[in-house]
Amino acid sequence: MAHISTTVLSLLFVSFSTAPLAAQAKLALGCPAQISSTAPHAGWQVKGNGTSADLHSTSIYNLDKNGMQEYELAPDDTQQRANHVKQTWNLEDYRTLPLYLRCNFGNGISAFREIPRSLKTCNLEFDLDKVHPISGRPKIICK
Repeated sequence: MAHISTTVLSLLFVSFSTAPLAAQAKLALGCPAQISSTAPHAGWQVKGNGTSADLHSTSIYNLDKNGMQEYELAPDDTQQRANHVKQTWNLEDYRTLPLYLRCNFGNGISAFREIPRSLKTCNLEFDLDKVHPISGRPKIICK
């Protein structure tokens, strides 16, 4: 199987900024399906300049204590049935440094935010295509 990037997805986003701490454990986190660098997005830091762009990839990473070095995390498990792939990250194994979810969009725009400690796993699902590495609508959810 060809190398599959751990970065790809579209999905649901639930803001943690307004939820009480006790309720956060029941919430899920995912990337917005679209983003614009000119509009605010609660809880997300946006880099790049551009108009609304569609989500095309994602990554989960640690950031060192100085905020200078990123360490992208490979999935802990990958399952494939025919052309459908599911990758899983067990977040508790990586909590020695802060964990972040980055969502990459077209036009060079990216958005990122820290993954709350109450979330224990992230699952990315996508389909493979013979012509394009990824097809359909990839989805990621952290819960």
